[in-house]
Order: sequence, then C-alpha cells, then structure tokens
Amino acid sequence: MTAPRPAEVLALKRDLEELVAQAKGGLSQARWAAKVPVDSAMVTKALKEKYSMPAWDSTGRAIVSKCLRQSGLSEDSAEFKAELSHWEQRWEAARIADRHRPPAESPVPPEESPVPPADSPGRVKPPVWQRKKTLIAGGIVAALVVAAVVVVTDRSNSHASAAPTVAEAAKCVTTGILGPDGRCIAADDPELSGTDPVVQRTLAAIAENNRKAVDAGTFYRIGVPVPIALKSDSGGIKGQLNNIQLAQMLIGAQAAQNQVNDASAKQNAGRAKIQLVMADIGVDQSRWQQPFELMERMAGNDVQAGRLLGVVALNTSLQATNAAAAELKKAQIPEFGPITNAAALDSWIVSMMPTTMNLVQDLDDWYGRQPGPHTAIELLDTKAFNDSTDLYIRSLKADFDKTTYIHSALSELNDGKPVWFDGSTLVPGGQPDVFKGICDSHANTLVYGGRDADLGKLLEYLNSPLCAHRPKRILTIAASLSSADENKDLLTAMGMSVIFASPVDPSKSSGAGWNSYADRVRSISSNSAHDGRPLSPSESPSAYGCLTNDAVLSLTQAIRTGGPGGTPTPSNVRTWLTGINGNPESVPGCSGPVTFSPADDGTITRADPSSTIVIDPSEPQ
Repeated sequence: MTAPRPAEVLALKRDLEELVAQAKGGLSQARWAAKVPVDSAMVTKALKEKYSMPAWDSTGRAIVSKCLRQSGLSEDSAEFKAELSHWEQRWEAARIADRHRPPAESPVPPEESPVPPADSPGRVKPPVWQRKKTLIAGGIVAALVVAAVVVVTDRSNSHASAAPTVAEAAKCVTTGILGPDGRCIAADDPELSGTDPVVQRTLAAIAENNRKAVDAGTFYRIGVPVPIALKSDSGGIKGQLNNIQLAQMLIGAQAAQNQVNDASAKQNAGRAKIQLVMADIGVDQSRWQQPFELMERMAGNDVQAGRLLGVVALNTSLQATNAAAAELKKAQIPEFGPITNAAALDSWIVSMMPTTMNLVQDLDDWYGRQPGPHTAIELLDTKAFNDSTDLYIRSLKADFDKTTYIHSALSELNDGKPVWFDGSTLVPGGQPDVFKGICDSHANTLVYGGRDADLGKLLEYLNSPLCAHRPKRILTIAASLSSADENKDLLTAMGMSVIFASPVDPSKSSGAGWNSYADRVRSISSNSAHDGRPLSPSESPSAYGCLTNDAVLSLTQAIRTGGPGGTPTPSNVRTWLTGINGNPESVPGCSGPVTFSPADDGTITRADPSSTIVIDPSEPQ
C-alpha cells in the first residue's frame, strides 16, 4: 500500500475539476472530452483522486487549453500563455511528488484524507474564469508566484527528500544520469530499460569515461541535457525524438569524449579531461528545471574541481528550450544546440545547424532546377503548428511561404491551402480528409511540415491501393530522417523519394573530419556485443551524431585553447569560442569547417554551416 496522494496532487485535481466543470457546462464529460479532443477515460484519471496524474503533453495540455479557450482567452494572448504555463508547472510538480510517495503503514481513513482547505498553500485560487479580468495586469507575475509556491510545496513535502547537492550530482556523473527531479538514475537502472538498448549502453560508457576522467586528475565538465523516456513515464508521453535519433546523438557525444580523453593521442598530452554531465529533462522536454539548476550550481565559482563550463543540449526547438537557455544566459554558461534551428530560437544558443530558412532556400533552389511540371500540396502538423510551445513547425511554414519555386507549385492546387494532419493519431484509414487532400490532389510533390517521428506513419498511410495519385516526392528539411532510412524498400515499391535539405549526408560525406568521426563511431559499436550482425541505424555514423560530436569538440577546444582572462570560467569559455577559428590544433568538423562569428549584440553563431540535398532513395536519372 502507498501513502495518500500528496497535497499538491489533491489540490491540483480539485482545481482542475472546477475548471472542467465550468468549461463543459451542461455537456456530459464524454461529449465534452470528444471536443477537446481527448479520451474521456484520461479526463477521469486527471480529475479523480484514486488515479495518478496522466502526462501533461498527451492529456493535461489539451484539457487546460480547451478550458482556457472556453473561458474567453485567446491562445495568442500573454495571459493565455501565462495561465497555461502555471498549470503546466503545477501539473509536473504534482507528478513528481506523486512518484515519490513512500509505502504507508496503514490506509488513511476517508475522513482523514489530506485534502487541503481552500486557503492552504497547496491550493491555488480563484480559478481562471474568476481571475480573467486581472490577468492582463498581473498574469505573468501571478504565474511566477504560483510556480514558486509549487516548487516550495514540492520540496517541503514530507514525502520528498531534499534536493540533491552538487557533491551528489558529481558522484552521479560517474555512475549514471541525473533524473528530471535531480536524483541519480544508475546506467543499469530498469527505469532506462524502455529505451533503445544502445541508449542505455552508451550512457553506461559515458559514465565509465567520466569515472576515468576523475582518476586522471584535472578535468572539466560539459552538461548534456537529453530527453529520455523513462519506464515510469506513463500516460503515453510522446517525445519529438525517436529512440534511433536519441541513440545517434548520444553516440556522437561519446565519440567526441573518447577522442578528447584519449591519453595516447599526442594532442591530448597534458590536457584536462572532459566529463559529460548527462541529465534527463523528460521525454517531452518539459522537466528541465531541476537538472539545469544542478548544472548551474556545478558551474559556480565555489566549485573546486571539475567545474562545468558549458552545455550541449540534445533538445529540439520548443519554448522550453528557450526558457532553459534564458536560465543559462543569466549564469553566462555557453550553450550549443546540435539540431535546434528555428527562427524564434533564443540567440544565446549556438546552433550547429543552418537556420530553417537557409535549408528551405537550398531545397527551393534544388526544386527549381528539376524538370516540370511542378504541382505540390503542403501537409502540416496541426497539433504542432497550433501548439504555442513548438517553435519549429511555425518556422517551417513561414519559410515555405517565402520560397519561389515551392510556393509557385503549391499555388497550383487547393488554392495554395495546406492539408492539416495530426501526427499523433495518424493511422491508415484514419483522418479521411487528409487522405483525400493528398491522394485526390494529383500533386506530384508533397511538401512536408512535420517531424521525423511521424513520417514513417505517413508513408504507411500513403501505401494504400486507394491512393490512386500518390505524390512522387516528399520535400522537407531535417538534420536526418531515420524514417526514410527505415522505409527505403517501401519508398521504392511506391515509386517515391524523400528529398530533404540537411547539413550532413552520411552516404556522401568524406574528408578528415567525417572519416575520423565515422571511425570512432564504428569502433564504439563494434566493441559492443554484436554477434557478427551489421550495425543498426542507432549504432551507425549519422548526421545527428556528427552534429553532437562537433558541438562537444568545439566546446572542448575552446576550454583548452584559452584566451583573455586565462582562467576557464563559463563566460570566458564562451568568449574563447571565436579563438578556435583556424587553430592548427583544431580537429576538422565532420559537418564541415567549424568556426564561430561574434555579432555586435553579443551573440555567437556558427559561420556558414554547410548544407546538402539528400535524396532517399535515389531518384532514377
């Protein structure tokens, strides 16, 4: 038996029940849930005390957003965003507290159930429809105050232990990964068993590298936040990175760490080793606060050994990405984003990718050189586009609208209007308007505004005898598309190709930088238990891994090269990034030459990142 649900869980459920009751009016819960849309059973789980809180991303956001819209708030308004943010923070804090409930010695009688009174700290009153008039003046402040109350409540709750210390976090670096609540998850913990085995194996190898770095003497740390699906993450939480992409990025980080910590390499003689502080920010990237707080403390002036000097964040272009970057900026900790490149991305992040606009422009130039006629239909992920926390799909749509040849082809059909789909629920035979919009359009090109995680389902969707006029090409941009790699045979059978602009094409890459990276990845994979089988996509040299590798190498090079100020501090290291340009000791990047340019406003960008067109499978010439 477990203890009663913590006060913040009960308070959240009571407030949510009032919010939903006001929103649904006279409708039954089932009819109202269908309009959200969310399964009525998940609404029940969110409201009723006997159930744990379902995931925010798959259930909570939809319920609260619907309620806020019905209260009269516009999704584009500051008060809507502030209100949604405050609910999200309470929701995630409640889930954390719920997971840490200890066993109870005896059941709690119903009359003693710890439901907090209306004026207790766990309760946040009044509900939105009573506060609507004051939100414009005080919404943001109110949201911040509520967030502070939730954090204090979570930490002071009798069921939760104190937040981990820097010393505890440092110990965890050599054994596993910091969890979303800041506590250590050992690399062999069953919590990680739901991931690709390559993910767990790579985390264990990085932890061992970290332990050896301590034994070697002088070392510095680089934080690596990563969205991992833990076994305890119930409720169908869906991330934006699949397990293959995640494994590829982690292997890229390990490959870079292996290179810079190799004691036999001449360029490493007498140089400080590098530890990678792995930290799980939640599969939906919403639980970054505690891991980032620990990393900031590890970067503090009072850290005597192994000071954290920068971050390589394995996340995607979300509002949470920007919020986390803003915290690092306050502490002057440099941050690299291997695959983040949306236009609205915080300028503190040094992206290893070309911008979405640059990639779309290169794709458009390629398309314009192909023989016509050109007719195209645009397919956009409606959930991601309308989600105010997602920066990528809106950026992609705006960039497609600015093209010459793609925009002209789109205007030939459907009055240029896109077809909308929900990638989270796309199955063959479902969403008939999507099927009709694509297959009845007679378009020879499909312009795809979605993520790799949903592309495989789209290909299965199009593989129907009912789709008489299947597009021959899918155009998009990406660092890599594992879904296209996995479905080569299907694409060939359908007579289709996926064409995307990317910074790296593993099938064509060469040169010292790529060859060095690819050799290290193959060495990592071949040293694992393989039984003679070929390398899986997770274990192979990839664009995702290459960009991560180059980010870790660049940050390490800045730490080692030094510059004005002399002492390695986070702010000094960021300034030193431009000092690695043309350094004879610099290792060529696998994604092309890696140099950095400072701007007048203090931002630092990668100078002229490369771009190429990937055609998968190759089109007949």
